[in-house]
Formats: sequence, C-alpha cells, structure tokens
Amino acid sequence: MKKQDNKLTVFADEIKIIQINGKPYVSTQELAKRMEIEHKAVVNSINKHADYFQEHGVSPVFKIRAKSKTGQEKEALLSEDQAYLLLTLSRNTDQAVKLKSDLIKVFSILRQKHELFVEKHAKLEYQQNREIGKLHRRNLMDELKPFAEYAKSQGSKGFAFIYINITKLINSVCGVKSIDEADEQQLAKISTAHDITLKIVQQGMKDNTSYKTIKTLINAELKQYSVLIGGNCG
Repeated sequence: MKKQDNKLTVFADEIKIIQINGKPYVSTQELAKRMEIEHKAVVNSINKHADYFQEHGVSPVFKIRAKSKTGQEKEALLSEDQAYLLLTLSRNTDQAVKLKSDLIKVFSILRQKHELFVEKHAKLEYQQNREIGKLHRRNLMDELKPFAEYAKSQGSKGFAFIYINITKLINSVCGVKSIDEADEQQLAKISTAHDITLKIVQQGMKDNTSYKTIKTLINAELKQYSVLIGGNCG
C-alpha cells in the first residue's frame, strides 16, 4: 500500500485501485492489461465515446505515466461507472467478463470498508461528544452551586432548580433538547453560553446583586446570544 498526499494505491484481488480523496479509480493501463488488449484500443474507445464517459464523471484525461523504448506511456483514471462503461463497450471476451466480475467484487469491498470506517468514525465522534457534554454539565453544576446558595440566602424558594432551569435555557438557545444529543458545533455554542452565564453569575455575586436581577441578566444576555447564533430562544 502506497500513500502520497491524498492519493492512495491499494491492491484488491490483485487489481490496482487508486483512491483519491476517498474515491476509487482504476487506470486504463490496468484495464487494458487485464483484458489482454493494447492500451491504444482503450484510448480509442474512450475518445470515440467521450460524451458517454463524461456523463459518468469527469472526462478522462490521459497523462504521461512513464517513458519506454517505444515512446511515452499514457493512462487515464476511470471511476467505477466509467470502468463498467468501458467494459460494456468492449468485446465480451473471457478476460473482459472476468474483469467485470472482479471489478464488481473489488468496488463492493471498498464501499463496505468505507461505510464501516464512516460508521466507526460516527460512533467515536458520538462517544467523544457525550464525554465532552458530561464534562460541560459537571462544570456548570459545580459553578452554579454557590449561586444556588446565594439565591437561597436571599429567600429564593426555587434555588434548588436554578441549575435545571439555566440548563434548559442554554439548551434552548443552542437548539438542542439535551447536551447528550449535541454535535461538535452545538457543543461549542453551549460552551460559550456557559461562559456567558458564569461570567454574569460571578460578577453579580461579587457586586452583591440580587439573585433575581442576575437571573434577568442571564435571560437577556442569552437571548441576545440566541439571535447571534440563530438559536431557538425567543
């Protein structure tokens, strides 16, 4: 397996597949070799039916691959659909039929591997986001405990629900039902909303501001933040 920048060469069932930005391609030289025909015949077929090949992706561009005693060797990279089109236009020799069957298996295997990679990546991202969400939740809860006691000391009867109510407000502002369901972008918004909230709380307690005024300031600031990020808080 060889890797260079965003280009990856893999061998599946001994067929050379080149992946560029995650998309698989097969070279015209590889196809010609496996059909046991001259590469020139492949070039002629593609040029003759160029419009059809363009319908199935970027029009194949032949580039110099190497120099040999007979001159310059050129090749083009074909997408999966373009490779099947070329084989459809070719004679149904035993080699062409076998190659078509092999390509179907190879491209299918690559798709399955790609889907598995995407699925694993999504699960990993979900788990990471949940852990980040739990950390945000614990930090906010710890930071708001002094405020709950502060509100209690001023006669608040609902001091025990301060964390819950502020959390609901922040989730609404950031467009999520629960922090556990937040994606990476939403977690960033929630983190900023937490910072806004805690800054108001800490400054308010330092200035001995009434807890009711602090709650009003939190609501006002988060509503402004909601407008800024296009959230749901009206």
